[in-house]
Amino acid sequence: MIQKLCKRIVLTLCVGMSVAFALDDKVKSWEEGCNGGNAGDCAALGNSYFFGFPVKQDYKKAVDLYQKACNGGNTDGCYNLGVMYADGKGVKQDYKKAADFYQKACNGGVDVGCHNLGAMYYNGKGVKQDKSKAKKLFGDACDIGLQDGCDAYTDLNEAGVQ
Repeated sequence: MIQKLCKRIVLTLCVGMSVAFALDDKVKSWEEGCNGGNAGDCAALGNSYFFGFPVKQDYKKAVDLYQKACNGGNTDGCYNLGVMYADGKGVKQDYKKAADFYQKACNGGVDVGCHNLGAMYYNGKGVKQDKSKAKKLFGDACDIGLQDGCDAYTDLNEAGVQ
């Protein structure tokens, strides 16, 4: 009985260690890719620092990596920068900058970029309030495939927003 339990514990530890080593290798791979100009790797590494897995959480480092990703044409990186500026994580909160990054993301086909920008236009945060523009952006998010965009578009349509 004790031998079986010990084998199980050892196996669990070995599996856990192999996962940790695999994650370390993945982080190293993203670092190398990002340093080599791969914008997708910069965004992936930024996500690791944003969520604190498998590295220590560091919002400022995440912002730098998302900026590098966005500058390299990765629109998910642009969206994530928008979130950082909207929430004031790793940067001073700035709704105008958030809107600018959401616009880049939306232009690149990121559904939640269109949706979040639509919400900003609806509420007048960082941009001049414009419910018609909000409706269009929610429609764009819907067209890309985001159900929340469809719901918001329908709500504004039913409210008579042109």
